[in-house]
Amino acid sequence: LSRAMVYSSLGEEDKRYFGPAIDNCKVLAGLSPDMPLPHRVCAQIYSASNENEKAVAEYNQALSKLPPLKSKGLNKKHENLIKQEMALNYRGLSSAYKKLGDKDKEEEFENAEKALAGRE
Repeated sequence: LSRAMVYSSLGEEDKRYFGPAIDNCKVLAGLSPDMPLPHRVCAQIYSASNENEKAVAEYNQALSKLPPLKSKGLNKKHENLIKQEMALNYRGLSSAYKKLGDKDKEEEFENAEKALAGRE
């Protein structure tokens, strides 16, 4: 994951690095198929490279890997961590939809993020 993030950072200066960044995320996602983080990082890289449809798909994948907030056995710390991860994905989705020109979806996910933080 660190390698993907380094390539992504380099990609901000030289777009050729976005490909290796995505490749590294996909390898990690394959090694940890139940983990949301590789998908969120891939989404961030896609967004940075203006591949916003792919970013949306990866953010949605990341969200699908999170356990439900009402899962049995979760304590307050677990709930907070899940909410933080959800908020990061919602923020990314809002941004990606903004770049795609979909104002309704942008606002939907902006409001979802606010609701998680109790800022409705």
